Amino acid sequence: MAYVVNDHDLIYYVKEMIGEYDLPWNMSRQVERVLVRGFRARMECLEAVPGETDPQKQGPAYRFVLSVAARKDTATALRTVQRIARVLRDNTDADVTKEASAWLKALPKMNDATLRKSLAQWRSRRYRQGRRAAETKTRCAATCATYDGFVFERVVSVKAARAAGRALGNCVGAPGVGTYYLAALREGSLALWTVRQADEVGPAGLVAVNLRDGCVKEAKGRDNETLPLAMATAFRLFCRDHANPAGGVADLGCYRGFVTADQVVAARGELGGKPYEVATAGTTVRITLGAGDDVAFGYLDAGKGLRYERADGRGLKAAQAMLILVDALARASGGSTVARKLAAAARTPDPRPTVRRRFLPLPRIVDDEEEQH
Repeated sequence: MAYVVNDHDLIYYVKEMIGEYDLPWNMSRQVERVLVRGFRARMECLEAVPGETDPQKQGPAYRFVLSVAARKDTATALRTVQRIARVLRDNTDADVTKEASAWLKALPKMNDATLRKSLAQWRSRRYRQGRRAAETKTRCAATCATYDGFVFERVVSVKAARAAGRALGNCVGAPGVGTYYLAALREGSLALWTVRQADEVGPAGLVAVNLRDGCVKEAKGRDNETLPLAMATAFRLFCRDHANPAGGVADLGCYRGFVTADQVVAARGELGGKPYEVATAGTTVRITLGAGDDVAFGYLDAGKGLRYERADGRGLKAAQAMLILVDALARASGGSTVARKLAAAARTPDPRPTVRRRFLPLPRIVDDEEEQH
Protein backbone atom coordinates (compact mmCIF):
# COMPACT_ATOMS: atom_id res chain seq x y z
CA MET A 1 0.00 0.00 0.00
CA ALA A 2 1.36 3.39 -0.98
CA TYR A 3 2.38 6.04 1.52
CA VAL A 4 0.04 9.06 1.22
CA VAL A 5 1.36 12.35 2.56
CA ASN A 6 -2.00 14.14 2.86
CA ASP A 7 -3.94 11.15 4.20
CA HIS A 8 -6.38 13.45 5.96
CA ASP A 9 -7.51 14.79 2.55
CA LEU A 10 -8.22 11.22 1.41
CA ILE A 11 -10.33 10.49 4.49
CA TYR A 12 -12.13 13.85 4.09
CA TYR A 13 -13.09 13.12 0.47
CA VAL A 14 -14.34 9.63 1.37
CA LYS A 15 -16.40 10.96 4.28
CA GLU A 16 -17.80 13.68 2.05
CA MET A 17 -18.94 11.16 -0.58
CA ILE A 18 -20.49 8.82 1.97
CA GLY A 19 -22.27 11.74 3.62
CA GLU A 20 -24.29 12.33 0.45
CA TYR A 21 -26.12 9.04 1.06
CA ASP A 22 -28.43 8.10 3.88
CA LEU A 23 -26.50 5.20 5.45
CA PRO A 24 -26.65 3.81 9.00
CA TRP A 25 -23.65 4.84 11.12
CA ASN A 26 -22.15 1.35 11.48
CA MET A 27 -22.52 0.62 7.76
CA SER A 28 -20.98 3.97 6.75
CA ARG A 29 -17.95 3.40 9.03
CA GLN A 30 -17.26 -0.01 7.56
CA VAL A 31 -17.68 1.21 3.98
CA GLU A 32 -15.42 4.19 4.73
CA ARG A 33 -12.67 1.87 5.97
CA VAL A 34 -12.85 -0.29 2.85
CA LEU A 35 -12.88 2.70 0.46
CA VAL A 36 -9.96 4.50 2.14
CA ARG A 37 -7.79 1.40 1.90
CA GLY A 38 -8.89 0.88 -1.69
CA PHE A 39 -8.04 4.45 -2.74
CA ARG A 40 -4.55 4.07 -1.26
CA ALA A 41 -3.98 1.17 -3.64
CA ARG A 42 -5.43 2.83 -6.76
CA MET A 43 -2.56 4.46 -8.63
CA GLU A 44 -4.89 6.63 -10.75
CA CYS A 45 -5.89 8.39 -7.53
CA LEU A 46 -2.29 8.97 -6.39
CA GLU A 47 0.22 11.54 -7.55
CA ALA A 48 3.93 11.40 -6.68
CA VAL A 49 5.18 14.25 -4.46
CA PRO A 50 8.64 15.53 -5.52
CA GLY A 51 11.13 15.48 -2.64
CA GLU A 52 8.96 13.35 -0.35
CA THR A 53 9.70 9.72 0.53
CA ASP A 54 8.06 6.98 2.54
CA PRO A 55 9.77 7.16 5.98
CA GLN A 56 9.51 3.40 6.48
CA LYS A 57 10.17 1.92 3.04
CA GLN A 58 12.18 4.84 1.69
CA GLY A 59 10.03 4.73 -1.41
CA PRO A 60 8.14 7.48 -3.20
CA ALA A 61 5.45 9.37 -1.35
CA TYR A 62 2.08 10.22 -2.92
CA ARG A 63 -0.75 12.61 -2.43
CA PHE A 64 -4.40 11.77 -2.99
CA VAL A 65 -6.10 13.17 -6.10
CA LEU A 66 -9.73 12.15 -6.68
CA SER A 67 -10.14 11.35 -10.38
CA VAL A 68 -13.42 11.65 -12.29
CA ALA A 69 -13.58 7.89 -12.90
CA ALA A 70 -12.97 7.16 -9.21
CA ARG A 71 -15.75 9.50 -8.12
CA LYS A 72 -18.16 8.04 -10.70
CA ASP A 73 -17.72 4.36 -9.85
CA THR A 74 -17.62 5.13 -6.11
CA ALA A 75 -20.94 6.97 -6.41
CA THR A 76 -22.42 3.91 -8.17
CA ALA A 77 -21.17 1.67 -5.35
CA LEU A 78 -22.56 3.98 -2.65
CA ARG A 79 -25.96 4.14 -4.34
CA THR A 80 -26.08 0.35 -4.23
CA VAL A 81 -25.12 0.36 -0.54
CA GLN A 82 -27.93 2.85 0.06
CA ARG A 83 -30.43 0.48 -1.61
CA ILE A 84 -29.22 -2.38 0.58
CA ALA A 85 -29.68 -0.20 3.67
CA ARG A 86 -33.26 0.59 2.60
CA VAL A 87 -33.99 -3.09 2.05
CA LEU A 88 -32.80 -3.83 5.61
CA ARG A 89 -34.86 -0.95 6.95
CA ASP A 90 -38.14 -1.66 5.09
CA ASN A 91 -37.98 -5.48 5.15
CA THR A 92 -40.61 -5.81 2.38
CA ASP A 93 -39.19 -8.91 0.66
CA ALA A 94 -38.01 -11.75 2.89
CA ASP A 95 -35.61 -13.27 0.34
CA VAL A 96 -34.01 -9.94 -0.60
CA THR A 97 -33.75 -8.94 3.08
CA LYS A 98 -32.01 -12.22 3.89
CA GLU A 99 -29.54 -11.58 1.05
CA ALA A 100 -28.91 -8.02 2.31
CA SER A 101 -28.28 -9.29 5.86
CA ALA A 102 -25.73 -11.81 4.56
CA TRP A 103 -23.96 -9.02 2.65
CA LEU A 104 -23.82 -6.79 5.74
CA LYS A 105 -22.41 -9.65 7.80
CA ALA A 106 -19.63 -10.20 5.26
CA LEU A 107 -18.83 -6.47 4.92
CA PRO A 108 -16.11 -6.29 7.66
CA LYS A 109 -14.08 -8.96 5.82
CA MET A 110 -14.24 -7.27 2.43
CA ASN A 111 -11.57 -5.24 0.68
CA ASP A 112 -12.12 -2.70 -2.07
CA ALA A 113 -12.20 -5.28 -4.89
CA THR A 114 -14.55 -7.72 -3.16
CA LEU A 115 -16.83 -4.84 -2.06
CA ARG A 116 -17.26 -3.53 -5.58
CA LYS A 117 -17.71 -7.04 -6.98
CA SER A 118 -20.39 -7.92 -4.42
CA LEU A 119 -22.24 -4.67 -5.16
CA ALA A 120 -22.09 -5.32 -8.92
CA GLN A 121 -23.55 -8.79 -8.34
CA TRP A 122 -26.29 -7.29 -6.20
CA ARG A 123 -27.24 -4.83 -8.96
CA SER A 124 -27.26 -7.63 -11.53
CA ARG A 125 -29.57 -9.80 -9.43
CA ARG A 126 -31.95 -6.92 -8.77
CA TYR A 127 -31.99 -6.07 -12.49
CA ARG A 128 -32.90 -9.65 -13.42
CA GLN A 129 -35.52 -9.71 -10.69
CA GLY A 130 -37.04 -6.49 -12.01
CA ARG A 131 -37.05 -7.82 -15.57
CA ARG A 132 -38.86 -10.98 -14.46
CA ALA A 133 -41.43 -8.94 -12.55
CA ALA A 134 -42.00 -6.67 -15.57
CA GLU A 135 -42.37 -9.69 -17.89
CA THR A 136 -45.03 -11.36 -15.75
CA LYS A 137 -46.90 -8.22 -14.66
CA THR A 138 -50.54 -8.22 -15.81
CA ARG A 139 -51.03 -5.27 -18.15
CA CYS A 140 -54.74 -5.62 -18.88
CA ALA A 141 -57.77 -7.71 -18.07
CA ALA A 142 -58.05 -11.13 -19.67
CA THR A 143 -60.59 -10.96 -22.50
CA CYS A 144 -61.80 -13.73 -24.77
CA ALA A 145 -64.13 -13.54 -27.79
CA THR A 146 -65.22 -16.22 -30.26
CA TYR A 147 -66.23 -15.51 -33.86
CA ASP A 148 -67.04 -18.01 -36.61
CA GLY A 149 -65.13 -20.85 -34.93
CA PHE A 150 -62.04 -18.77 -34.04
CA VAL A 151 -61.10 -17.65 -30.52
CA PHE A 152 -59.48 -14.25 -29.95
CA GLU A 153 -57.68 -13.92 -26.59
CA ARG A 154 -56.17 -10.71 -25.21
CA VAL A 155 -52.48 -11.02 -24.30
CA VAL A 156 -52.15 -9.84 -20.69
CA SER A 157 -48.36 -9.82 -20.13
CA VAL A 158 -45.07 -9.42 -21.95
CA LYS A 159 -44.16 -13.02 -21.09
CA ALA A 160 -47.36 -14.28 -22.73
CA ALA A 161 -46.63 -12.12 -25.79
CA ARG A 162 -43.14 -13.60 -26.14
CA ALA A 163 -44.54 -17.12 -25.80
CA ALA A 164 -47.14 -16.47 -28.51
CA GLY A 165 -44.47 -14.96 -30.78
CA ARG A 166 -42.21 -17.99 -30.35
CA ALA A 167 -45.09 -20.36 -31.05
CA LEU A 168 -45.91 -18.50 -34.27
CA GLY A 169 -42.29 -17.95 -35.29
CA ASN A 170 -42.65 -14.19 -35.73
CA CYS A 171 -40.71 -11.14 -34.54
CA VAL A 172 -42.57 -10.68 -31.23
CA GLY A 173 -40.93 -13.85 -29.91
CA ALA A 174 -37.45 -13.05 -31.24
CA PRO A 175 -35.02 -11.47 -28.72
CA GLY A 176 -34.36 -7.80 -29.46
CA VAL A 177 -36.52 -7.70 -32.62
CA GLY A 178 -40.11 -7.20 -31.50
CA THR A 179 -39.21 -4.65 -28.84
CA TYR A 180 -41.59 -2.02 -30.28
CA TYR A 181 -44.64 -4.19 -29.69
CA LEU A 182 -43.51 -5.23 -26.21
CA ALA A 183 -42.70 -1.65 -25.20
CA ALA A 184 -46.08 -0.45 -26.48
CA LEU A 185 -47.75 -3.28 -24.56
CA ARG A 186 -45.98 -2.17 -21.37
CA GLU A 187 -47.04 1.45 -21.73
CA GLY A 188 -50.63 0.51 -22.60
CA SER A 189 -50.79 1.96 -26.13
CA LEU A 190 -51.09 -1.41 -27.90
CA ALA A 191 -53.32 -4.46 -27.47
CA LEU A 192 -52.15 -7.87 -28.68
CA TRP A 193 -54.63 -10.64 -29.42
CA THR A 194 -53.86 -14.27 -30.22
CA VAL A 195 -56.11 -16.11 -32.67
CA ARG A 196 -56.70 -19.86 -32.65
CA GLN A 197 -59.27 -22.29 -33.90
CA ALA A 198 -61.81 -23.25 -31.26
CA ASP A 199 -60.80 -26.93 -31.35
CA GLU A 200 -57.02 -26.24 -31.21
CA VAL A 201 -54.69 -25.16 -28.42
CA GLY A 202 -51.80 -23.29 -30.04
CA PRO A 203 -52.21 -19.83 -31.63
CA ALA A 204 -52.67 -19.52 -35.38
CA GLY A 205 -52.19 -15.74 -35.56
CA LEU A 206 -51.41 -12.55 -33.67
CA VAL A 207 -53.26 -9.24 -34.06
CA ALA A 208 -51.90 -5.86 -32.87
CA VAL A 209 -54.45 -3.08 -32.27
CA ASN A 210 -53.32 0.51 -31.72
CA LEU A 211 -55.36 1.68 -28.73
CA ARG A 212 -54.86 5.37 -29.57
CA ASP A 213 -56.93 5.26 -32.77
CA GLY A 214 -58.33 1.73 -32.68
CA CYS A 215 -56.71 0.69 -35.95
CA VAL A 216 -55.34 -2.77 -36.53
CA LYS A 217 -51.62 -2.10 -36.87
CA GLU A 218 -50.66 -5.60 -37.95
CA ALA A 219 -52.18 -9.05 -38.24
CA LYS A 220 -49.94 -12.01 -38.97
CA GLY A 221 -50.16 -15.78 -38.98
CA ARG A 222 -47.39 -18.31 -38.59
CA ASP A 223 -43.94 -17.28 -39.82
CA ASN A 224 -45.20 -13.71 -40.42
CA GLU A 225 -47.50 -14.84 -43.21
CA THR A 226 -50.88 -13.26 -43.93
CA LEU A 227 -53.74 -14.58 -41.79
CA PRO A 228 -55.46 -17.56 -43.43
CA LEU A 229 -58.42 -16.57 -45.55
CA ALA A 230 -60.59 -18.91 -43.48
CA MET A 231 -60.35 -16.29 -40.72
CA ALA A 232 -61.85 -13.53 -42.88
CA THR A 233 -65.34 -13.57 -41.36
CA ALA A 234 -64.06 -13.96 -37.81
CA PHE A 235 -61.56 -11.16 -38.30
CA ARG A 236 -64.19 -8.77 -39.65
CA LEU A 237 -66.40 -9.44 -36.62
CA PHE A 238 -63.43 -8.96 -34.31
CA CYS A 239 -62.63 -5.59 -35.90
CA ARG A 240 -66.25 -4.57 -35.48
CA ASP A 241 -66.19 -5.18 -31.71
CA HIS A 242 -62.56 -4.55 -30.67
CA ALA A 243 -61.04 -2.25 -33.28
CA ASN A 244 -61.92 0.64 -35.56
CA PRO A 245 -62.62 -0.73 -39.05
CA ALA A 246 -63.05 2.80 -40.38
CA GLY A 247 -59.46 3.53 -39.39
CA GLY A 248 -58.15 0.92 -41.77
CA VAL A 249 -56.30 -2.36 -41.45
CA ALA A 250 -52.56 -2.26 -41.98
CA ASP A 251 -50.28 -4.79 -43.61
CA LEU A 252 -52.85 -7.22 -44.94
CA GLY A 253 -52.14 -6.84 -48.65
CA CYS A 254 -54.85 -8.17 -50.96
CA TYR A 255 -56.57 -9.72 -47.96
CA ARG A 256 -57.49 -6.28 -46.65
CA GLY A 257 -60.52 -5.89 -48.89
CA PHE A 258 -62.18 -8.93 -47.36
CA VAL A 259 -61.91 -7.35 -43.90
CA THR A 260 -62.87 -3.74 -44.62
CA ALA A 261 -65.49 -4.22 -47.37
CA ASP A 262 -68.53 -6.36 -48.04
CA GLN A 263 -67.96 -9.47 -50.10
CA VAL A 264 -69.94 -10.23 -53.26
CA VAL A 265 -69.95 -13.74 -54.71
CA ALA A 266 -69.39 -13.29 -58.44
CA ALA A 267 -69.57 -16.90 -59.61
CA ARG A 268 -69.59 -20.51 -58.49
CA GLY A 269 -68.66 -23.51 -60.55
CA GLU A 270 -66.50 -26.59 -60.84
CA LEU A 271 -62.97 -27.14 -62.14
CA GLY A 272 -61.40 -30.57 -62.40
CA GLY A 273 -64.01 -32.11 -60.15
CA LYS A 274 -63.45 -29.48 -57.43
CA PRO A 275 -65.88 -26.68 -56.60
CA TYR A 276 -64.71 -23.11 -56.95
CA GLU A 277 -65.99 -19.72 -55.85
CA VAL A 278 -65.05 -16.25 -57.07
CA ALA A 279 -65.87 -13.31 -54.79
CA THR A 280 -65.07 -9.61 -54.90
CA ALA A 281 -64.45 -7.09 -52.10
CA GLY A 282 -63.58 -3.57 -53.18
CA THR A 283 -60.97 -3.87 -55.92
CA THR A 284 -59.88 -7.34 -54.74
CA VAL A 285 -60.97 -10.66 -56.21
CA ARG A 286 -60.74 -13.85 -54.18
CA ILE A 287 -60.64 -17.27 -55.81
CA THR A 288 -61.32 -20.43 -53.77
CA LEU A 289 -60.78 -23.89 -55.22
CA GLY A 290 -61.67 -27.08 -53.37
CA ALA A 291 -63.46 -27.82 -50.12
CA GLY A 292 -62.70 -28.92 -46.59
CA ASP A 293 -59.00 -29.34 -45.85
CA ASP A 294 -58.09 -29.40 -49.55
CA VAL A 295 -58.70 -25.70 -50.26
CA ALA A 296 -56.44 -23.33 -52.20
CA PHE A 297 -56.92 -19.54 -52.11
CA GLY A 298 -55.86 -16.85 -54.52
CA TYR A 299 -56.14 -13.05 -54.29
CA LEU A 300 -56.13 -10.73 -57.28
CA ASP A 301 -55.73 -6.99 -56.94
CA ALA A 302 -54.90 -4.14 -59.30
CA GLY A 303 -51.14 -3.90 -59.85
CA LYS A 304 -50.29 -6.99 -57.80
CA GLY A 305 -51.19 -10.01 -59.89
CA LEU A 306 -52.03 -13.31 -58.19
CA ARG A 307 -51.22 -13.94 -54.54
CA TYR A 308 -51.80 -17.51 -53.43
CA GLU A 309 -52.06 -19.09 -50.02
CA ARG A 310 -52.40 -22.63 -48.79
CA ALA A 311 -51.36 -24.55 -45.68
CA ASP A 312 -48.82 -26.68 -47.58
CA GLY A 313 -47.34 -23.61 -49.34
CA ARG A 314 -48.38 -24.56 -52.88
CA GLY A 315 -51.56 -22.51 -53.14
CA LEU A 316 -53.58 -21.73 -56.20
CA LYS A 317 -51.65 -21.96 -59.46
CA ALA A 318 -51.76 -19.25 -62.11
CA ALA A 319 -53.14 -21.70 -64.70
CA GLN A 320 -55.95 -22.74 -62.34
CA ALA A 321 -56.79 -19.10 -61.62
CA MET A 322 -56.83 -18.41 -65.35
CA LEU A 323 -59.30 -21.21 -66.09
CA ILE A 324 -61.54 -20.20 -63.17
CA LEU A 325 -61.58 -16.55 -64.27
CA VAL A 326 -62.46 -17.50 -67.85
CA ASP A 327 -65.33 -19.64 -66.59
CA ALA A 328 -66.44 -16.93 -64.13
CA LEU A 329 -66.42 -14.28 -66.89
CA ALA A 330 -68.53 -16.54 -69.07
CA ARG A 331 -71.08 -16.86 -66.25
CA ALA A 332 -71.10 -13.13 -65.33
CA SER A 333 -72.99 -10.49 -67.31
CA GLY A 334 -70.64 -8.64 -69.65
CA GLY A 335 -71.68 -5.16 -68.60
CA SER A 336 -71.90 -5.86 -64.88
CA THR A 337 -69.59 -4.35 -62.28
CA VAL A 338 -68.48 -7.84 -61.20
CA ALA A 339 -67.48 -8.73 -64.77
CA ARG A 340 -65.43 -5.54 -65.08
CA LYS A 341 -63.66 -6.32 -61.79
CA LEU A 342 -62.87 -9.85 -62.90
CA ALA A 343 -61.55 -8.64 -66.24
CA ALA A 344 -59.42 -5.93 -64.59
CA ALA A 345 -57.97 -8.45 -62.17
CA ALA A 346 -57.25 -10.99 -64.90
CA ARG A 347 -55.22 -8.51 -66.98
CA THR A 348 -53.21 -7.25 -63.96
CA PRO A 349 -49.46 -7.21 -64.71
CA ASP A 350 -46.73 -8.00 -62.20
CA PRO A 351 -44.94 -4.67 -61.49
CA ARG A 352 -42.53 -6.15 -58.97
CA PRO A 353 -40.35 -8.90 -60.49
CA THR A 354 -38.49 -9.36 -57.19
CA VAL A 355 -41.53 -11.10 -55.67
CA ARG A 356 -42.60 -13.33 -58.53
CA ARG A 357 -42.74 -16.35 -56.29
CA ARG A 358 -45.72 -14.74 -54.52
CA PHE A 359 -47.29 -12.48 -57.16
CA LEU A 360 -47.76 -14.15 -60.53
CA PRO A 361 -48.90 -12.27 -63.70
CA LEU A 362 -51.91 -13.55 -65.59
CA PRO A 363 -52.64 -13.34 -69.36
CA ARG A 364 -54.88 -10.51 -70.52
CA ILE A 365 -58.61 -11.26 -70.83
CA VAL A 366 -60.90 -9.07 -72.94
CA ASP A 367 -64.38 -8.57 -71.51
CA ASP A 368 -67.58 -7.92 -73.45
CA GLU A 369 -67.36 -4.12 -73.23
CA GLU A 370 -63.97 -4.06 -74.98
CA GLU A 371 -65.21 -6.42 -77.68
CA GLN A 372 -68.00 -3.94 -78.47
CA HIS A 373 -65.40 -1.23 -79.12
